[in-house]
Amino acid sequence: NISIMPRVGYLVTPNLELYATGGVLFTNYKYTLSAEGDSISKSKTKVVPVVGAGIRYEFSNNIFTKLEYNYNFKAKYKKTVEGVKHKINNSSHDIKLGIGYRF
Repeated sequence: NISIMPRVGYLVTPNLELYATGGVLFTNYKYTLSAEGDSISKSKTKVVPVVGAGIRYEFSNNIFTKLEYNYNFKAKYKKTVEGVKHKINNSSHDIKLGIGYRF
């Protein structure tokens, strides 16, 4: 997955930032549906919207940590295999925790 997500933030203190983020996610996924010996497999690359929010704390000029939540609006599909209707919802909730070092 590759994402392009600019962010807008507010400095609560000189070391603490709250921010909102959003953009697009380029994602590739594969799914298989099976019913009584018949199956359908698909692999697709989609561009989907993403929104999120986070908090970032600077320990020093070089070391920081962040916690971020993102919701990916991935594709929804309806497929029929041998008369059986299937509904696929690929949306996801992601939580990221990181520690970084600036050179």
